[in-house]
Amino acid sequence: MGMTAEILKVRRKHLGASETPVVLGMSPFAGATPDRVYWDKCGPEVERDAPHLRMGNDLEPALIGWAEREIGVSFETDPNLCWGVLAAGIGTGILAATPDGIYARNSDRFGVEGKAVMRGNPDEDSWGDEGTDHVPYNVLIQVQQQMAVHRLEMVYVPVLWCIGFRPEFRMYEVQRDESLWREIATPATEWWCEHVQTRIPPGDEPPPMHVLRAIQRRHGEMIDADDGQAFLVASWDEHRQARIQAEKAERAMLAKVLAELGDAEGMSLPDGRRFTYREQSGPRKCDLDALQARAPGIYDEIVTQPSHRTARLTGKAKQKKG
Repeated sequence: MGMTAEILKVRRKHLGASETPVVLGMSPFAGATPDRVYWDKCGPEVERDAPHLRMGNDLEPALIGWAEREIGVSFETDPNLCWGVLAAGIGTGILAATPDGIYARNSDRFGVEGKAVMRGNPDEDSWGDEGTDHVPYNVLIQVQQQMAVHRLEMVYVPVLWCIGFRPEFRMYEVQRDESLWREIATPATEWWCEHVQTRIPPGDEPPPMHVLRAIQRRHGEMIDADDGQAFLVASWDEHRQARIQAEKAERAMLAKVLAELGDAEGMSLPDGRRFTYREQSGPRKCDLDALQARAPGIYDEIVTQPSHRTARLTGKAKQKKG
């Protein structure tokens, strides 16, 4: 079950547990930057459907199910019920969290947060022995925030470990640490107040493309570029030309490789790797002209004509005098 549209909208008004290590500079993942969190909060609302998010959602039930069997409890996993905002202390009304699951019976209150570690993960070497609380800093910060928001005593961290010969499950256990939480909550709250509340970006990264695409531009409006802006355009064009040439070179080299294959669909390399050229299913296609001719009513109902902007550089550069 996914979050309701109302809660997804409210989440933009709070700093989530997975976002806090990012704004504190403790995330090892490329692209996870304070600027990106800022624009997620202050930029236009967009729908997130990244492949790694989908994979996490797919693996989550298996991880939680394994954890339930290991611990002997049943977790509440509805994200609409697991969503919460800090009600007391530093960061009240600002910091929020949505654990993968919560168990709350009488005086027992603990959570669960599943993770998957693949070979090549930047935090691969930051996991300690199974059964300990030796987890990467970004995970430690995340679960401490979950415990503070939901008043939990500990969080189980089941991990799908895909580093060795065969995948395996591992369990880690992190206890609530009030002194550590204060060290986390104070700078996280300050970051929110200094940047999100004031609408001042934390760094000099350009806004992400979804923000730039959402700008309502004045039709036909042109600006006169200064030297700095002209340099940026020229640099973009150089990178574009380099990409085009690299793609041409790649296609030419691929043709040579395929010619060597003959009628085979692969080759084994001396270093143990395999090159393959096999058929795979492509995206489904629809003959829109035929659909419009045979079922105009259905065509009008389901077919839309999207539009998008394309960056181009036209005209010839003027020669500088002198």
